[in-house]
Amino acid sequence: MAIYLFIILLIASTLNVTEIGYVAAFLEQKFILKKVLFRFAVCSAIVVALMCLGGLLGKFGSQFLESYLNNWFAASLLFVLSLKSAYDAVKLAPSKRAINPTFFGGLLSSTTFVAINAFIYMLALGFLQMPIFPIVLLTIPMFLVALLIVGIVGIRQQKIPRIQSEWILSAISLLCSLIIIYNK
Repeated sequence: MAIYLFIILLIASTLNVTEIGYVAAFLEQKFILKKVLFRFAVCSAIVVALMCLGGLLGKFGSQFLESYLNNWFAASLLFVLSLKSAYDAVKLAPSKRAINPTFFGGLLSSTTFVAINAFIYMLALGFLQMPIFPIVLLTIPMFLVALLIVGIVGIRQQKIPRIQSEWILSAISLLCSLIIIYNK
């Protein structure tokens, strides 16, 4: 079960970060490695910090619950994240799309949305007593590769891409919660 949740977490976290890079590359209309690396550094620093905090809080909180409750609590967190992501897709998508990630303030705003989701994921995985730091360390190169790829692809687009990452994140979160419930 642990390897499936780990892979799903990497995909979900990377998908949200690629949306930031994709929109920024479209708006800039050229591939500037320095700007892509700057976006990578900002996204990685904020997301990794909140991932570590969430994982550590989850591990600390799991000490106060019975082991069977840890699974249910983790599944509940992921189910709530699924509902939050569906709400974001319906209600907040236009607002999120109005944020310009080529400016530092827009980049921080977009990254904060991603980091909140990553925090909840890692909080749930902490309650499951999964290793935190290997997950975090493998997330960083995934972010770099994703931002480099979408930096190249995004400049070739004719209109702003409509990536439905919130719906995908909602489905992934729901799938993770079901995996936890059925594999306790």
